[in-house]
Amino acid sequence: NALHVLELKNTSYKETFLGHRFQAVAYVLIARRCGYPVRSAIIYYGESETIVEILPTWENIRTLLSVINAINRFLKVGMPRIKSSRCGVCSYRHICLEI
Repeated sequence: NALHVLELKNTSYKETFLGHRFQAVAYVLIARRCGYPVRSAIIYYGESETIVEILPTWENIRTLLSVINAINRFLKVGMPRIKSSRCGVCSYRHICLEI
């Protein structure tokens, strides 16, 4: 019997945010590393009562590991100093020295 990680989000569902997807994949990998036979993650969006299943595909895992490696680089050398049209949606805009 496979297990599922359950993540509750107190928001409505329009599409799965990339951060939500990678958080769910990370939880699955952590659970598997601890020896649990986890098959997938289930995200429940409370406001819209929507359930989304996130499978830990090789593509999702590779991308997650790439993001983790980038974060580790940022921690070692500092955040990149780039200003672009994407700054408006960046999670770091509240601490960015370039804005």
